[in-house]
Amino acid sequence: MDTNTYALIAPDGSLAFKRGVPSARMWADVDPHFGVFSGFTLTMPSRQGAHGMRGYTAACSARHPESYAPNETPSAS
Repeated sequence: MDTNTYALIAPDGSLAFKRGVPSARMWADVDPHFGVFSGFTLTMPSRQGAHGMRGYTAACSARHPESYAPNETPSAS
C-alpha cells in the first residue's frame, strides 16, 4: 500500500508533516474522536503526472463541538 506525506494543520494553527497510509494513520489524525472525515479537492491531477491535492476535515465537529477545539486558522475573520 502506498505511503503518503501529508500536512496536518491543528486547531491551534501548528503545522506538522507526517507520513502514513491514507486509510489508517492520516484519517485517524483528521478525526481522532470518531474517525469520520469529509474530503475535498484542492488541485486536480494533471496530465503531466502531478497527483493533485486533497483536503480532509472532521465530519462530526459541528455536531459534537464539545469534542473538538475551535479551529480559528481556516475561519473567516
